[in-house]
Amino acid sequence: MAFIRCCMLTVVWVFCMQTTNAQTVYFPVGSSQLLKATANDVAQLLQKAIRGKSFTTQQYNTLPTNGIVLMYDATIKGNQTCVVKSNANSITFKAEEDNGLVFGVYQYLQKLGYKFYQPGSIWEITPTLNSPYQLIDTIFTNTYKYKTWFISGGCNKWVMDNNSNYGWDTYFGENGHNWALYQRRNGMLSEYRFAGHRGDIMNTNYIASLQNNPCYVAAYNGERKANNQSVPDVNSDAAITHWSTKIEKSYTNYKNIIQGNPVLYANQVRNFKYGGEYIGIEVPDGAQWGNATQANNTVGCGSSNYPSESDQQFLLANQTAQKINAIYPDKKFQVYAYSTHANIPSASIQINKNIDVQLIPTVYQLETSTNGLRNRWYNKTNNISEYHYLNLSGWSGETPHFSWTELKQTLQITKSKKLQGLLWEASPAKFGSLPYLLAANNFLKDGIEVDKSLQNFCADMFGEASNTIYKMLQMFGSDNEAPTKHKVQLYIQLLQKATQQMQNDDVNIKNRLTELKAYLHYMVLYLDLSNNNYSTLIKQDKEAELCMYLAKANKMQLVNSYYLINIISGKYGSSSDFFIRYNVSNGTAYNNGNIPLLTYAEIENDFLQDVANYSNQLNNFIFKEDEEVKEQFEKNNVIPLDKINVQLSYTNGLNYYNKTLFNIIATKANSFSIQYTPRFDNKSKGYINFLVEAADESFKVIKDFTITQTNAAGVLKIDLPSAGKYLLTVVSKYQSAVDLSIITNGNYFYKKTVLLGNRTESYAADVKSLPSFFYVPNGMQKVYFTLGNIFVNGKYLSIETISKNFSIKDKSGAYTIKPKLVTPKDSALFYVEIPTNAQGSFWQLQTNNQYSLQFVNSSNLLWYGGNWVDAKTANTPTAINNEYVAKAFPNPSKGLYACMQNNKQVVANDIVVINAQGIKVAQFKNTNQFNITNLPAGVYLYMMNISGKIFNGKLVKI
Repeated sequence: MAFIRCCMLTVVWVFCMQTTNAQTVYFPVGSSQLLKATANDVAQLLQKAIRGKSFTTQQYNTLPTNGIVLMYDATIKGNQTCVVKSNANSITFKAEEDNGLVFGVYQYLQKLGYKFYQPGSIWEITPTLNSPYQLIDTIFTNTYKYKTWFISGGCNKWVMDNNSNYGWDTYFGENGHNWALYQRRNGMLSEYRFAGHRGDIMNTNYIASLQNNPCYVAAYNGERKANNQSVPDVNSDAAITHWSTKIEKSYTNYKNIIQGNPVLYANQVRNFKYGGEYIGIEVPDGAQWGNATQANNTVGCGSSNYPSESDQQFLLANQTAQKINAIYPDKKFQVYAYSTHANIPSASIQINKNIDVQLIPTVYQLETSTNGLRNRWYNKTNNISEYHYLNLSGWSGETPHFSWTELKQTLQITKSKKLQGLLWEASPAKFGSLPYLLAANNFLKDGIEVDKSLQNFCADMFGEASNTIYKMLQMFGSDNEAPTKHKVQLYIQLLQKATQQMQNDDVNIKNRLTELKAYLHYMVLYLDLSNNNYSTLIKQDKEAELCMYLAKANKMQLVNSYYLINIISGKYGSSSDFFIRYNVSNGTAYNNGNIPLLTYAEIENDFLQDVANYSNQLNNFIFKEDEEVKEQFEKNNVIPLDKINVQLSYTNGLNYYNKTLFNIIATKANSFSIQYTPRFDNKSKGYINFLVEAADESFKVIKDFTITQTNAAGVLKIDLPSAGKYLLTVVSKYQSAVDLSIITNGNYFYKKTVLLGNRTESYAADVKSLPSFFYVPNGMQKVYFTLGNIFVNGKYLSIETISKNFSIKDKSGAYTIKPKLVTPKDSALFYVEIPTNAQGSFWQLQTNNQYSLQFVNSSNLLWYGGNWVDAKTANTPTAINNEYVAKAFPNPSKGLYACMQNNKQVVANDIVVINAQGIKVAQFKNTNQFNITNLPAGVYLYMMNISGKIFNGKLVKI
């Protein structure tokens, strides 16, 4: 009996211990699958952090008195507000709906010390805890209405991720679920979803109703065709009523269905305010706004004289909101400022106070510069947020393709201007996107500076290699060192260094570094494919290799393998052998999803191969910032060009649009002026916009000036308020062109983009104006660069052909260097060798404006420089454009010119004549006149040396 009694006591003791150590995460009956999954995730995370305790989940009808309790509470207002209270043995989370509860739960876990840097357990930090309960009585909430990012292209279950368990989540398949979980854990969801384009309205029945009522459709290019890009005719109240009624009925039906059956639609009902509080009234993407005139009006439909696209957008939006508010008085609405309707509407159109406007200020807008458009909108409405893009699959293959500086400036603007928030359409690339999206989110949510977030990520995840990886992540978003095919070597070298630094670190750090190597190898494969004009067969082989690599690497979630493979295979017809083998649904190459996944050993082998292929491809990378280069002007006896003559024509793209940028450095408060002579080839509309802004401040517009067909030639003076960097943007639309003469007034003008091959920006009439000066730093033995516009008629131009039109010279004239091909394997990569005694100086491109150029191992800066002169005497009367200038006379002439100075004929020590292609065609010594009657009629440049002073000018030979 004693033995039995002892056993019974032991059982009771164990049961008591289990009861004491067991903890429960409770969720209410009728919870959504999202809340159930969140409860389960919380239980698992706490299980890892607290030894000796077990955590389970359980639903409840009666409110529990202890444990971790998630509660719906309709009295709490604010869709991302969560009230949290805790004592020694319980904690309650209260919010109106799922969005608030999920936000509050994970904010609390982060407060306990959890960190979720990337999807995957090796990227998490789990604290060591004694209890899940921290004495707390607080409210977690979000400052910004819109603060999220979404995966461009989405994520679905597919042949390599055929998991159907997450049909309720934001993204499908296991990978999609993990990305959605990562967002929730980091509080990356907005208070409200932004509805976006209402393509859902454009269904078969709606289009049929438009076909039956063609006057409802805005007349586009003289026709009223009903299609999925049609928009209502804003001149017809019936058309607007038809549109608004369709939107209202769609909303009402959805609301009634889910609220009428809350058990079946628990997922929607429990998060209704997130997805349904605001009604989207944005027109379909690619909207065909009315542009017809009375002359081509559709008979019987009334007026088809239309205001601007932006005016049409907000006339339609205002009336739609007003009509729906008659049924739902408190409803709010959402529209984009985007594409052809990105601009603010006319001053007479006041935007309805219930409408939130989301501005797309960068791409897809053809109005003005990014900050110019922002400035207009910030002065128009307070209900403004912004939409941005980051490393989209279709644009950059989810390799880094963004500016870290611009991203930080955008965040600062959002904060200082008190915007409603930001939304990113982004790739979920593990190293190219997520660290930056997390840093941006931490800044908006918690005020943590983005560079600090990036440093914390590296310090927590990469141990002794943290500084090296931090440098790499900074380079990913830099102007000079961002990844290209020819700069991969920079990253390979850093990864080699990081590998050496972490030899003694733990296995998780090694595994993280291995995943980074796998991402780099993907980058190598993608950049090689996207930067070479391979034959069809070779390209198919390389695309097949890339598809297989993405499939095998999908569980690491380096990139969105599903969507990238979808893009590659989708280029081929569904009956093609390539599509049959590599499509995402049932590609035979994937063996029903059973191909072996990528191993760490394979990744290391690929990395060693990348090291072998790239380590010695280029060398001597030296990147100088623009301010550093500017300081070299005086030392090198170069002066800023006093006048820049350039002709800007238009492209044949959307609305015959053109945009060009001029970078400026002012050494003091100063000014410059622009003489403009416009030409408007469209007889009904057209404009040219000049926008000057500070480039070294987050948001400061200096001048926003527009000319239209009512304007003739004129002069625009720009006052620069202080020393610093500035940016001049010139934008034209509707077949508008302009001749510019920019009087620099001693300010430094330069380009930071690919140039010389830009056909819409011509310097042919004044080659001296060409931005052709570049700086070669000390120690740079070779300057590497790529040339574009050299793939002609299906093949690359020969080096001999290119050399006839392209060379580089130094200031002494001792060296005129022709480009050399780096390797026969890369027909677009060239170099020039720089003599030791000519380093640390400016060189000048001699080109016929045919090839586009981009430097690889030095900063891509091209300056508008004066000729080689003594900068100390540059402002004396003998070196400026007045009566003391030496000149050729008469001009124009049939070819005989006299050398004149102070209205007297003088002897020139040296005269050099250059044609429009920058090639020397004549030279004369010690003479007071010269003869070029043997040369063809045309415009030439001359340099005249008189007693050591250099004078420049233009010759017109008739």
